[in-house]
Amino acid sequence: MLLEIQDRINGVCVLLKIQFHLKTLIMKKQILHIMTAGSFILAAATSFAGHLQDNLLFSAKLEGAQQTPPVTTNAMGVGSFMLNNMRDELCVNVAVNGLSGPISSAHIHEGAMGVGGGVLVDLSSGISGNQIMLTISGASLTSDLISKMINGLTYINVHTAANPNGEIRGQIMLETDHGIVAMADGMQEVPMVMTNAYGLGIFTLSKDENMINYQFIAQNLSGAITGAHLHMGAMGVSGGVVQDLSGDIMGNVISGSFMPTAMLVTAIKNGEIYINVHTAMNPSGEIRGQLMMNMGLPFDAMLTGGQQVPSVTTNAMGVATFTLNSMLNEITYSIVADGLSGAITSAHIHAGAIGTAGGVLVDLSSGINGNQIMGTISGASITNDLINAMLKGETYINVHTAANPNGEIRGQIYRLAREGYTTVLNGMQEVPSVTTNAYGAGVVSVNRDQNNLHYMFVVGGLSSMLSGAHFHNAAAGATGPVVFDLTGSFTGTSTNDAAFGYITSMDATPFTSTESVLFRNNQIYLNIHNMENMNGEIRGQINRGQVCYDMTASVEDLTAEQNMNVYPNPFNEELIIESDYSSPTATIQLIDVTGKVMLSQNLSTINHTINLNTESIQAGIYFLQIIDNSTRIQTKQVIKL
Repeated sequence: MLLEIQDRINGVCVLLKIQFHLKTLIMKKQILHIMTAGSFILAAATSFAGHLQDNLLFSAKLEGAQQTPPVTTNAMGVGSFMLNNMRDELCVNVAVNGLSGPISSAHIHEGAMGVGGGVLVDLSSGISGNQIMLTISGASLTSDLISKMINGLTYINVHTAANPNGEIRGQIMLETDHGIVAMADGMQEVPMVMTNAYGLGIFTLSKDENMINYQFIAQNLSGAITGAHLHMGAMGVSGGVVQDLSGDIMGNVISGSFMPTAMLVTAIKNGEIYINVHTAMNPSGEIRGQLMMNMGLPFDAMLTGGQQVPSVTTNAMGVATFTLNSMLNEITYSIVADGLSGAITSAHIHAGAIGTAGGVLVDLSSGINGNQIMGTISGASITNDLINAMLKGETYINVHTAANPNGEIRGQIYRLAREGYTTVLNGMQEVPSVTTNAYGAGVVSVNRDQNNLHYMFVVGGLSSMLSGAHFHNAAAGATGPVVFDLTGSFTGTSTNDAAFGYITSMDATPFTSTESVLFRNNQIYLNIHNMENMNGEIRGQINRGQVCYDMTASVEDLTAEQNMNVYPNPFNEELIIESDYSSPTATIQLIDVTGKVMLSQNLSTINHTINLNTESIQAGIYFLQIIDNSTRIQTKQVIKL
């Protein structure tokens, strides 16, 4: 069966063909189960080139209720923490509103949700009004801090004079969907069943907790699977059925998706759900596996012959799970295959995006045991390049047999961590710019299947109550049409406001790969409207990936004399700057509206003329500034066409 999937990337239609060879006659409903199982083969097919980068976004929603003990306050906050691909720079961007007074200090603390702990990093140097922007690097950014953040064991605390122990707090959490693994055998049955059978199940819970996709493969069963269910019960305890999976059985494969109840999600998080697989010989269950939340950074893959390059005609399939621990120095893995033409002869992790073949990165052959492969990767095999390639979806697992020495089945390895975006909002980004003290910040994340967007925003100091909020389609410095209306997510009852929510492919205005491409190309901005500023009082470009907002170069400080001669303005590929300022320690910088330095050049001679090559700079509003010994001397607003 040949499935053709048409993908639009930057307006260019790309036809991807993936060949499935299924073992039995499969009803249309069952095919759709595979198609909608976003964790697996079609997730690989539709995780378009360039969608995933190799940085990680952490976020925090700050409120008084998270304080220990809780604090009664209307204050709210949103924080983003973007970790770069070298894991040596953490960009912090926080905005709060409604505090009882000015921020007196702010810190990253150690502690699980609801637990207080000591200070790990002082953020106070980045405080400017109700915003906190700084970059953590060097000795402050330890592997222990990163590990605790990955495990959800840190929080940000914002202090005021009225609440010296903290007025609002937010747990710092990785922006990710949730990986859940079940390794099944007869030993876990109650009572125990003596069998050589085993199974591996991968369950993906969406961040909004509204969808579970799953794939389970069993081997060496005494007979055909007669039923499969999720049951309520801790390890070693039997319980009732909470989800019937029997309609999704295809030979030794169980594949599908469902919308879980809140009770089921809570039970999964608590380790109180297990999968039970029944056969005629063992009607109460031949193998059972407890569903366990994956710690660290989870990855998974579904293996088919159609992903081989060139494709291989085979009925075989496989599932794989990989977990990179929070210290980023060990990967545990488990793979189970079904229907292979013969015994597994070798298995490897290769370099290569989907549809391309690449060299071996890690040999997994030592972990082969029948149709199961298990083991641990550590030591010199764990390189930064390997981690980054996995984060970008540019590695795959290949399983070889004697009949197919180049590989019978292959599966692209994809992470569960979501693609991250951040923003700051101010009047300077409006077109034309608006003079206002209003501000804001927020985060956006997109799942790997590009059908679910998460957003959190806080705004403050508006000149009147918010009347509208929208995602618009345009680059910085330009205006464009509304893509999504977020007005209903804000309260609209105060000059301080916040919005928290999701946009999915199932909404009336759906989020799809088309909109995902706009976000990834920095073509989306958030615009906040009120009665005084119908076209928008503050605006923030949604920036992809690693953007460090430096308060020492923030747009709020750009009040120096405008005595620089700059032309042409607006400019295209070249900008000429004339200045009479002279100093051997001076530099001229081009910064964007968020304060990020785009270009920097020494300026040491009087009446200096600089031909600044800006060909690589995107269209938008920028500021030229002369800096000498950390002092801003001159500033000029410019526009890149």
